[in-house]
Amino acid sequence: KGKAALTFFIGHDGMWGGRTAQDGRTLWRITLPDTSAIEDESGAGVFVRKEIGDDLRRNQSRMVLSDGIALGYRYEGSPICIPDGTQAPNDETGRYTPSARPGGRAPHAWLDDGTSTLDHFTDSFTLFRLGSEAPSAELLVAAARARGVPLRVQLIENPGLEAHCERRLVLVRPDGHVAWRADQVPENAMALIDQVRGVFDENREISAESHKAGIL
Repeated sequence: KGKAALTFFIGHDGMWGGRTAQDGRTLWRITLPDTSAIEDESGAGVFVRKEIGDDLRRNQSRMVLSDGIALGYRYEGSPICIPDGTQAPNDETGRYTPSARPGGRAPHAWLDDGTSTLDHFTDSFTLFRLGSEAPSAELLVAAARARGVPLRVQLIENPGLEAHCERRLVLVRPDGHVAWRADQVPENAMALIDQVRGVFDENREISAESHKAGIL
């Protein structure tokens, strides 16, 4: 079953690399106006300086302000990330929109102990239980233990992080990308664990509709 996930990753990395290359080609094709009058105190000089300034703000800054590409990388349609039916955040070269939508990079937030959420993504899955009313995760913990999947559970009360995550439960992979999120653990937590670890029955793949309803 893992072959499907491997095939996806090979194709997806090429797709995102193509998206990055296309952005670079777009910048390469942009040409500056004639700069011969740039130092003139004439109307033409004023015009050229304005044109170049506008270009630097609009286009050249994209060469260095590329957080949308560097941080916005997401595994769209991955067989080991469980969709929740929400729309992807805006895909802008220079702007990164934090989101806990499955497939995307888990949001950063500073925690009370001075660490970042990113510091907690190591060699195991991490389950964030967000807010004082976060539901129990015992079913998911038991399923992970039964499958031998390392899972750390962390209760966090952080309004900013809760706003970005939009759900009470967020399961993050060791690479920092979100595998699943919901407001409750589904009845068949074992199927969830199997899918995010890359071993699942294609006929039982978890859909956005089923996991939102809390059943599989």
